[in-house]
Amino acid sequence: MRRKEQPIDPHPVPMKPLVGEVADWATFARIIERRILPSIDTYGPEVFQPTTTPLPEGASVPAIEDLSTNPWENRYPTLAYVVSGTCQMILNKRWLNIPAGQGVFIPANVEYAGHAAIRGRIIPCDVLWFGVFPFGALVHRCQLTPTEHLGSIPYTITNPLLWDIVCALERSHNSGFSSHYLRLAMKGLLLSFFSLLLQSPMLQLKPESELFPSQHWQSYPAPLRRALRWLHIAFHKPFRLDNLAHFCAVSPAYLCHLFKRYLGITPVNYLRRLRLQVAYRMLKETNLNVVDVAFLVGYRNFPYFVRQFHQYFGVSPTKLRKRIPSRSIPVTRHPIR
Repeated sequence: MRRKEQPIDPHPVPMKPLVGEVADWATFARIIERRILPSIDTYGPEVFQPTTTPLPEGASVPAIEDLSTNPWENRYPTLAYVVSGTCQMILNKRWLNIPAGQGVFIPANVEYAGHAAIRGRIIPCDVLWFGVFPFGALVHRCQLTPTEHLGSIPYTITNPLLWDIVCALERSHNSGFSSHYLRLAMKGLLLSFFSLLLQSPMLQLKPESELFPSQHWQSYPAPLRRALRWLHIAFHKPFRLDNLAHFCAVSPAYLCHLFKRYLGITPVNYLRRLRLQVAYRMLKETNLNVVDVAFLVGYRNFPYFVRQFHQYFGVSPTKLRKRIPSRSIPVTRHPIR
C-alpha cells in the first residue's frame, strides 16, 4: 500500500474508534450471512458492480483526520458493502453513489477514494470493508458523518483460499459481463468468498488482552480504560497524544501520569509495544509480507520498524520468519493479475 501526500486541513473530520456491538465480529458475520449472501444469491454479481458516472462539479475527497485528501492506489483488491446511508466514492476518476444494500469491488492498483463529497457536503454512511491479501483478509467497519469518522478494529481472517477466489474474481471482473456463464462464475466466486470468510480462522487482539491483566481492568480510572480501548482499536493509525487526551477528556500530562502510575509505561511506549506484539503474531500466523505487516500495524517507516522489532524481540522480522519451519497457513503464489 502507498499513500499520497495530503494537504493540511485546519478542520478535518476527527477519527474516533467504533466500539460496542456494532464493531463486533459477530455483528459483521450477521450482516454477511443475512444481507450480503442473500443479495448476491438473488441479484448476482451486480450487487458489487455499481454504475459509475462522470465526476460531478465540486467533487472532492473530504478532509478526514489521518486520511489522504487525494485518491490513492491499493496494491491489494478490496470489496466494500454499504450497510446504511449512501457511500460516495471516486473510482478510477469516476463517481460512485452506492446506496445501502449494495457494494463495490475495487481491483488491485486502481486509484480510488473510499469517501468523497460534493462541495464539501458529506453524506452519512456505514460501510463494511474487506481488504484481501495472500494470507486472507482484513475486515473492518467505518461510519462517516459530517462531524466524525468512526472506525472499528480490523479483524484478520487467515485463509489463503480467499485470495485465490478474489484473484479469479478480478480476472472475471476485467472481462466484464461478456456471457451468461461468466456472470454465473462471478456470482459463484462472490458467494464462495463470503461463505468461506465466515468459516475461516480469525486473529483478534481484544482490549482486555495479554498486555495487561484482565483482573486489573476494572480498577483502572475511566480515562485510562478509555485510552486503552482507543489504542487497542486504533493501534494501526497515526498517533497524537493530544488527540488521545482530548478523547479521554483529560490533559496530555495527566494521561501520561495515569499510564506511568498504573502501567509503568508512557502512552507512546505502550502503543509501540502493542504494535510490535501484533506484528509478531501476524508474522508467525499469516503469510503477510513483512513490509505490509509494518504498514498494517502503523509503521510508515520500514527501517524504523525493523530496528524497533529487533530491539524488543532480539531478532529481526525476517529472521523470525526464517525460524518458523512451517506456518499453519500455507503460502499461495498466484499473481494478482
